Amino acid sequence: MRVIKLKDPPLKYLYNIYTVDDKTLGCLLTLACSKSVDKKTPNLGYNKLAYDRLNNNKIDDKFNNIRNQLSNIEPIPNLFQLNPDNNSDIYCVNKDQIVDSFDKATLCASDSSKPEDIIALPNVSGFQNYCVNPVQANYCRFVLCDYLGIPNYYYINDNDPIQSTNDKSKYDLAKNIDEKYKIKIIKYNNFGESDKMTGGSEILGYFGICNSNQYKITQNFKKWGFYIFILLIIGIILFIFLKKSKNKNSMINKNQQKNVRK
Repeated sequence: MRVIKLKDPPLKYLYNIYTVDDKTLGCLLTLACSKSVDKKTPNLGYNKLAYDRLNNNKIDDKFNNIRNQLSNIEPIPNLFQLNPDNNSDIYCVNKDQIVDSFDKATLCASDSSKPEDIIALPNVSGFQNYCVNPVQANYCRFVLCDYLGIPNYYYINDNDPIQSTNDKSKYDLAKNIDEKYKIKIIKYNNFGESDKMTGGSEILGYFGICNSNQYKITQNFKKWGFYIFILLIIGIILFIFLKKSKNKNSMINKNQQKNVRK
């Protein structure tokens, strides 16, 4: 196993979960929402169509086994919310209107409004409440990173849910995955489950070399290169020697021919 120092934290810990950061200009929640919308629909896709899609296909359905191991924690909330107070109010937008705050929208006249006309925005309050529990916050980070395609091999504690480096379809708690196929963060600066990690870090794991064709060729060249070089030198020396011998023989033959004529 090797320890490697990183200038920045792994991407998994580079973002807050639900609080937009001035440096990264986003958070895991807003990034996940952006991935989930159909920008060709009203309000650039931030509408009830996206909310309904995620209600029907929850992004952490495949992690039931992990939730069961973590004392039956709750699934993460819908990425979107239909109003800021979690009541029955719904807000609508005009066809060409784009809003990023419920304050800029108007209450819908009735529940008969089309889903695409009902706005749905990142569920900040829902995720804030969910992440009060640090175990759920850690699980939430894992789920959002998986949804966004962010490498999930890294962990801090043995009960952290991670992805195996050997089999990207294998998800489990870190303690259940072979140490060859996971990467532990052994040193880091400030970090809260809902907040990003700051500063550099040190990671511990099995870091090898990709056994590609290029690597094999390089290794073979290193292994046999010296002998090839020696053979090349010998070949050049033999070539020079034979050429000199040929020239010498040629001169002898010419002298003999001259003597015969005399």
